[in-house]
Amino acid sequence: MREAVETSPPSLGFGFSVWSAARLAPTWNGRRRSRLSADRVRRILHEEGFSSQRPKHTMKGKRNEAAYEKARRELYRMKKGRLPMLAMLS
Repeated sequence: MREAVETSPPSLGFGFSVWSAARLAPTWNGRRRSRLSADRVRRILHEEGFSSQRPKHTMKGKRNEAAYEKARRELYRMKKGRLPMLAMLS
C-alpha cells in the first residue's frame, strides 16, 4: 500500500495530483485480488503512518517574484495613501 501511495497519480495516467482513499481503493482493487472499501483503505493508511490532509496550493515558484513584490509594495502604499494621485489614475 505504501508503494502505491508514494507513486504520483499523474505518473500512472490519472488526471488528479493527490490520492484520496476513495481514489486509491478502486486503483488498489484493480491490481489485487482483495477488495477494499475506501474506509478500509483509510484505516490502513492511518496504520501505515499516513494522514489525510488537504493539499496547500500556492503560486510560489510559478509567478514572477520581482513583479509580485513590486505590486505588493504598490498595493501597500495605496492602502496607506502614500501613492501620488497621478499614479492612481494611470
